[in-house]
Amino acid sequence: MTASILLRLKIKDTPNGVSAETLDRLTQHLELSKTDTIHMALVKLAEDYLPGYKQEQIQREIQRDIAENGYPQLALVK
Repeated sequence: MTASILLRLKIKDTPNGVSAETLDRLTQHLELSKTDTIHMALVKLAEDYLPGYKQEQIQREIQRDIAENGYPQLALVK
């Protein structure tokens, strides 16, 4: 079972909240659902404010690749 929350959008944009209009504009621009747009924003916040989050995320991706394919998907960096 996944957790869920109720999100109340602001009437107008503020430093710590967005309006329904802004969320709609973002979803159209990103071509994502509202849920995926909100998840994307939360991931960006986690990367910016939680030390080690990005590295943990990379480790989870490697573990998922190993579980699915038996080996990690390695990207060559030039």
